[in-house]
Amino acid sequence: MHLHHWKILSIVLSALLLTSSGVQGLAKVHGPYNDEKIPPVAIMLLSAEEVPNYLDYRGSSLTPVVRVKVSYREIDKNRNNTEEKYEDLWYANGKPVGLVRYRPLALYRSQIMVRVDQQRLQECEIDAIANSIIRVYLDAALNDDTIYSCVVPDDSFHDVLSAFQLHQFYSPGSPDVSCPLDPAISLMLHAATSGQNRVVQFARM
Repeated sequence: MHLHHWKILSIVLSALLLTSSGVQGLAKVHGPYNDEKIPPVAIMLLSAEEVPNYLDYRGSSLTPVVRVKVSYREIDKNRNNTEEKYEDLWYANGKPVGLVRYRPLALYRSQIMVRVDQQRLQECEIDAIANSIIRVYLDAALNDDTIYSCVVPDDSFHDVLSAFQLHQFYSPGSPDVSCPLDPAISLMLHAATSGQNRVVQFARM
């Protein structure tokens, strides 16, 4: 197994053990090993790309245009773990403007790790990725899924963390927010390999 895969696996295991939902899920496993007693685990993959020259006409306020592709796959030794294309999210000048959904989210009561599946993010992709993570977080919540970790490229960790503030997600103790944070609406952000991590929680303005 590649070193990168071992690091991702360690993030999966540590985050699962540290989150209350992960502990509760593991606590339900009693007696002899039984696959059906273990909460399903899945990876949701996000990749952002700028679409050059799209909507780039004179006077346009819609550039740059960024597309975020979202797919997922279950991690289950008893299945083929096929990657499923879920949706494309479209952003213009950092604002969400379009959605193409290819299939329903066929995960239910699963433990999900969200991973930005690229080595680095361009500046125009930062806000789109932060917004996309929050959108898939809401999709997952509607399915009774739990997102226990969001893995982003090392070089973009602090930029994505800052972009979350545009959507009212702040780190506990942040000097940038004076209203209460809701621990029930929280995300754990991990850097892919550097070991940096931070919890962000929704600020109820």
